[in-house]
Amino acid sequence: MVLVAGNRALEELYVDGAVDVALRPLPTADGVRLLAGICGAARVDADPAAAAELVDAYEGLPLAIRVAGARLASHPKWTIRRLVEELRDAAAGASQVDARLFAMFDVVHADLAEPLRGLYRALGVLGGVHFVHFGPEVLAAMTGRPVGAVRDELDELCQAGLVEEDGEDTYRLHRMVRRHAAHRAAEEDAEDDRRGSLLRRAVRWWLFGAMTADVAIDPGRLWVADPDGLAVGDAVPAAAGLDWLDREHANLLAVLRAAAGAGWRAEVCRLFEALFALSRQGSPATAARGTSRGSTARTVSSWPGWASTSVLGTTRSPCTRVERRSPEIAPGSRGA
Repeated sequence: MVLVAGNRALEELYVDGAVDVALRPLPTADGVRLLAGICGAARVDADPAAAAELVDAYEGLPLAIRVAGARLASHPKWTIRRLVEELRDAAAGASQVDARLFAMFDVVHADLAEPLRGLYRALGVLGGVHFVHFGPEVLAAMTGRPVGAVRDELDELCQAGLVEEDGEDTYRLHRMVRRHAAHRAAEEDAEDDRRGSLLRRAVRWWLFGAMTADVAIDPGRLWVADPDGLAVGDAVPAAAGLDWLDREHANLLAVLRAAAGAGWRAEVCRLFEALFALSRQGSPATAARGTSRGSTARTVSSWPGWASTSVLGTTRSPCTRVERRSPEIAPGSRGA
């Protein structure tokens, strides 16, 4: 048997019967065994709790564990606890282990063609949101590129080991890759305005998705920030809105925090109101009770992929107050 290792999938070997085995993050116990094999079992046995904490700090990333083990091996008098404390003290910056990891990621990054490098930088900007997962649509919205092209480039980043598939058309970044992507975004996109513009497009993509979902779930309620500027296309079942909110609710809360941190009051106002179904019922699943699964609301076409283009346009002033009068008195407003 021949074992071939590489930073990306070697597809040319598949025709010869090669089997691709992705190296995933290790469980804590396996990560501790890997660490012991590099820095010595005696040191791990002396403080197994610190060894487990070190592995968990890097979320089981084999490369990070190997670099940490090599650092310990080069300092035979160090305890594992010392390295754990170093990582904790450097939480806001970068430890020596992080610096070596970044250097290794830089080698992989340098081999990427520019469209992939640009997408990786966009992921670095998105990393500040602390999202759980993401799809090609939000990145298309950020970069103004077709969803299909972004999807192909995400596949290439997966092959390079920088992005992980989390499901069909959903992806995630390891914490250390996320930090490296943010570092590269800051280095290569020196203008804060450009990074802010990319992040704002991402916030608006999630915002428009949340507004669309909330209108689909409860089309009759009164909105302070009138969503009619977005509701101009195909009908969408309430079930689709519930499913989207269920899938994205952790991301939406992270986006709300990011918008608040950036001082984008209009987006915060709209996001807060768009999460009405979640805040009122506690979760999308419970919000489904009493809602007809067949009810629909007017939304933009091809929801939720529509937002990849919608965020590039303009909408009305987002926090215009609507007087709480009856529909008969205020034509065009939504009933309470």
